[in-house]
Amino acid sequence: RHTRFRGVTGVQTCALPICFPVTISRLVDGARTWIGVDMALKRDTTAAVLVQNQDGVLVTRAKIWLPDGGVLDVAAVESWLREMAQLYDVQEIAYDPAFFQRTAEALAEDGFPMVEFPQSPQRMVPACGHLYEMIVNQRLAYDGNPLFSDQVLSAAQRVKDNGWTLSKGKSKRKIDAVIALAMAVDRATTTPADEPTPGFFVV
Repeated sequence: RHTRFRGVTGVQTCALPICFPVTISRLVDGARTWIGVDMALKRDTTAAVLVQNQDGVLVTRAKIWLPDGGVLDVAAVESWLREMAQLYDVQEIAYDPAFFQRTAEALAEDGFPMVEFPQSPQRMVPACGHLYEMIVNQRLAYDGNPLFSDQVLSAAQRVKDNGWTLSKGKSKRKIDAVIALAMAVDRATTTPADEPTPGFFVV
């Protein structure tokens, strides 16, 4: 069963069912940062979302790649992640192993803190619920990126026996950015405040 993820309308992106505020806050160079990656190889977009905790508000930014001729340049995604690691203190890069395992292993070999985050109901039900809580409590903000907005508003709730996850619903519009957002928010708010450990982990 599907219900729309979005709710009231307004000048801000609204979902779950209240507003996801637009903020002029910037990501801080060198600050602790979590990244979620939702990868596709054909037709779908690929998205990565960065999350920083700034005074209790999770400031987010999204990078969304469109497939060129129906095929995504995986090397471009890897290159961007390496650039982000130069700008920010990346604590974890959470990713769905589908289509990204080989790249993740290469990054782990180079010391990146890679966290395998399967998009199973066991992982996504709590992650989506946690994302809901962050939005309801007005603890999530972004920069008004229209493509990011569209993907957030395109998501639908898919009800499971033990809760709900996010899906495209009947619209079949792209939602990769909101999936990456859920992964990054989950890790940013549940990871102990220790130094990042290089390597490859499964959660």
